[in-house]
Amino acid sequence: MINEIKVSGYKSIKESEIKLNNLNILTGTNGSGKTNFLSIFKFLNHIINENLQKTVMLSGGADNFLYYGREITNKITIKIEFGTSKYHIELSPTRDILIIDKEVLTSTSPNNSPSDILFTKNELESNFRRETLLRPGKIADQMLDAMKDWKIYHFHDTSANSPIRSTTKINDLNYFNDDGSNLASYLYFLKQHHPQNYLLIEKSIQLAAPYFDKFKLEPNLSNKKMIYLKWLSKGFDQQMSIDDFSDGTLRFICYATLLQQPQEFIPQTLIIDEPELGLHPKALELLASMIKSLSKQKQVLVSTQSVEFINYFDIEDLIVVDRDNTDSKFKRLEYEKFEKLLEEYSVGDLWNKNLLGGR
Repeated sequence: MINEIKVSGYKSIKESEIKLNNLNILTGTNGSGKTNFLSIFKFLNHIINENLQKTVMLSGGADNFLYYGREITNKITIKIEFGTSKYHIELSPTRDILIIDKEVLTSTSPNNSPSDILFTKNELESNFRRETLLRPGKIADQMLDAMKDWKIYHFHDTSANSPIRSTTKINDLNYFNDDGSNLASYLYFLKQHHPQNYLLIEKSIQLAAPYFDKFKLEPNLSNKKMIYLKWLSKGFDQQMSIDDFSDGTLRFICYATLLQQPQEFIPQTLIIDEPELGLHPKALELLASMIKSLSKQKQVLVSTQSVEFINYFDIEDLIVVDRDNTDSKFKRLEYEKFEKLLEEYSVGDLWNKNLLGGR
């Protein structure tokens, strides 16, 4: 798991050190930098998968990653501490691309002597994956396994034409997609191979949506390679389609599937962006409970703007994000500083009264 991230020169983050626990709830106003912070993980995932240049090109060029562009910033530096090991990368702009100046893994041996492994120097793409395959080591392998699974999960698009509501390939099963686009096929897979998890997901949905009875998952009759999500409503025999779910219920189904699938399929660091969108209070309470339960085994990062959602967490779980003029600042809250106030007010009350920052 990640202990600390140090970032400089990246998007709205001029320079920050952010300590992470098992459970991390980022909160702040629109434009404060929450999404920029989460995007670091996706950015690094693209780098180690040797997709840096494609990512920069599709994002509109190097200036979109540099703190106020190359006229202000000439280097991005990201350092991540995993226990006694550290990943360090520096990138600089050349024309309209980013060059990896250096990419280093530092590991500390039992006798406390650090050693560096230089993976990449002055290259267009990372050599991390290739170097790890050539000279495997437990620390490098574990770090690579963690970083290659980093995704930002958000199920915001539940419109009529969204991928979530579409017919999906029945063998789209590598993992639960970060946009929920393989929901039907993934639930079918869990039903066939992990029935306990599947039943737990159904029970969670029944609590959030009392009219829901169970899923009806079968391959398409005309094409066995495709599947469409159907379900039964309590008290009715007629099959309902995924289009009969409200946007909020469908998003909750996606979160229940993400959080209650077998733990071996869940990334070691799970990143979720604004999950409160469209959820009613009971669903928010259930979602918070699932997140807290999972954080006992995995590391979870969540960004939110919801006062109701914040209320379900302890104050030390919060990282408040402020925009100080042009710079994003991150502050983890400490219980001792708010102990007396918490005797009278909830965490959400303190947020509303602007006593936590981030407003």
